[in-house]
Order: sequence, then structure tokens, then C-alpha cells
Amino acid sequence: KSKKVEVTADTAYEDFTKALLDSAAHSPEVYSDVRRVLNREEPVSSARLYYNELVLRAKEAAEAAAKSFRAKVGYGSRGGRRGTTKDADSSEDEGEIKEDGEVNDEESQDKEDGKK
Repeated sequence: KSKKVEVTADTAYEDFTKALLDSAAHSPEVYSDVRRVLNREEPVSSARLYYNELVLRAKEAAEAAAKSFRAKVGYGSRGGRRGTTKDADSSEDEGEIKEDGEVNDEESQDKEDGKK
């Protein structure tokens, strides 16, 4: 049975390749295929590209988990204050996209000031 290969944001490429080889050790044929893929370097090893993708995904997952945690405990872009119900319902600081024809209060006030 093959072993699970897990990659985190801190996993070194050498550790990744060793884990792949360990995972393939159950079969001489699979082990040989893995070695061939790992040793191919022109122009860039597909194993290296896959490793880079896995590390990027791990970093993004860690950042998303941290952001989610900060949101749950009420910290983040609000300068360390606990969020209120009003803050939780407002999407203004989340970069809400306005649809055609929508105008915010500041824009309508500026237009009225310009007409006077």
C-alpha cells in the first residue's frame, strides 16, 4: 500500500521527492517511473512544477484559515477591535461591487452639492 504524501508551506523540495520515492517503494515499476520523472530537468522538472503548485496551495490554505480565524474572533482589518453586528452585515469594506445604476450616499451627496 502506498503512503500518503503531504506538502505544507514549509516542505522542502528534497523532502517532497523523498516522500514520493518512499510512497512508490511498494513497486519497483512505480519507483522507477517516479525516479525518471524526478530526474527529468529539461526545461523544468514536472515534479518541481507540481511541488511548487502544492506549496502555493498550502500557503493559500493557511492564509485563508488564518483569515477565517481572525474573522471568527473579530480581528483583522478593523484595527484589532471586536466586530459588531453592524460590521458583520456590512460588505462595504469587503470591496462590494456596485451594479449599474447603483450610487452610494457619498456620490449622491457630492452631486447635490455640485448642483447648488
